[in-house]
Amino acid sequence: MSKSVVQNISIPPIDDQGRPAAVTVGEGGRYTTIIEAITKLQDEQEISLYMLPGTHALTGQNAILDREVIKIVGSGGLTSIIKISSSGISLSAGEILIRDVGFQVTSVAGSIDLAAERVTAEGCIFERRKGRKDAPPLVVVGPKDDAGTAEVRWFNNRMAAVWSEKKIERSLSDVLLPDIPEMRAELVDFIGKLNLLEDTNPYADELAFADKVAEVVASVSELPPDIRTKWSGDRPLEIIDNLPEDLTSISPFALRSNPRLMVCPSSKVSLKDAAIHFYDLVGEVKLNPGELSIELARVFRTLFESGYGDALALNTKCGGTIQNNFINGNVSFMHDLVGSFVSSEISINIANMVKESADIDLAKLLDLGPSIKFHSNEVNLVCTKMPEPGTNGEIERIYGFKSVVVSDNAFKMADGNGVTSVVGGLLSMCGNWFPTADKGDIAAIVLGNSGVFIGNHAKDPGASINYLLKEKNDDANLIELVNLEQ
Repeated sequence: MSKSVVQNISIPPIDDQGRPAAVTVGEGGRYTTIIEAITKLQDEQEISLYMLPGTHALTGQNAILDREVIKIVGSGGLTSIIKISSSGISLSAGEILIRDVGFQVTSVAGSIDLAAERVTAEGCIFERRKGRKDAPPLVVVGPKDDAGTAEVRWFNNRMAAVWSEKKIERSLSDVLLPDIPEMRAELVDFIGKLNLLEDTNPYADELAFADKVAEVVASVSELPPDIRTKWSGDRPLEIIDNLPEDLTSISPFALRSNPRLMVCPSSKVSLKDAAIHFYDLVGEVKLNPGELSIELARVFRTLFESGYGDALALNTKCGGTIQNNFINGNVSFMHDLVGSFVSSEISINIANMVKESADIDLAKLLDLGPSIKFHSNEVNLVCTKMPEPGTNGEIERIYGFKSVVVSDNAFKMADGNGVTSVVGGLLSMCGNWFPTADKGDIAAIVLGNSGVFIGNHAKDPGASINYLLKEKNDDANLIELVNLEQ
């Protein structure tokens, strides 16, 4: 990189009078750390921070910042990085603007809470790659106070909310070592390397995992062929016979093109089959390190389960525009409600309740907040939360948006992996693509007053969008539209 480029990306934004519009934070800046800047500027009600290129650590307790205006600007999501190893960061203001900054949340349950009347995030990267299954949303947006609303402008951001946990409580030593003391004595170096591999998470620590796999395979390569043949022949058959035979998908985010990651073929594999194949490869006269690396990675990965969590959550009374974002994770609407996410079962129950009672009008159940536009995003799915039923067991309120535009999005997951659900008064669902929705799958559920469906399509046109609406118009859809009231 040339010196001029480095100088350009290090220059903070200027205002209309040519003066610095933000306080620089980082090496060579006015303040060295974020905490120092927050502390020194505690009396300022309008705070603008320019994050210089580099990694800015945020450790310890949850950092809380409450001002009238908060602006955090950087020189790019891959250049100005805020690394959060605490439980998270909470910002509260009349206006919050975040632009060209990367957020790496390294704690398994860390989150970023943004509470304001106006929230803008543009050109940022938000990542949590070491999450757990029950972790809170990566980013939560809501109004500053209970009586207010929040206008959200979420443009051109990249997000990833990934979780992975060990699902089979077996060590690699149990599976890959013969239960013969003399044989284990020949494999001391291998055992030591295997124990180090055991300490990694194959999904959350991909690079470290790849390095450790390479070290284990190297220790196998150094063994004489007769030792490897004996090792293969003395495999613990009783343990292998009792290993799970259910197939495990290797999660897409683990399948990178980088050869250092020992990429596993994109297929389903059982722990039992992977272990058998590992022993077969070890026993070959001419060892193939590449194949052995792949099979060892398969064995370890099948001990884990992994998936995506909520990357972005909007609480009730949030509206605005979410556009041109790439999201490895879910977007959750009405997230602060105590209840369940809209599902096929819940939707059918509502439809039956409306059909069976002449006194119930779907429109009267709807409690509609601001409007929202969800356009041109790539996301796993969008889900809407429903409040718990009342004391009589019936649904008393359905919260949604005054108007909803869902257009030109790619929803990467459907049916068994979750269903996109949207609730609104006036609904427009146009040009959306459901690439994983197969025949018989429910791609989306839509509840509201009136809806328009144009040009939506799925992997198989036999997939469906289920709806409960008083009025509907549709045209040119390559996906079934199913009325839940019929």
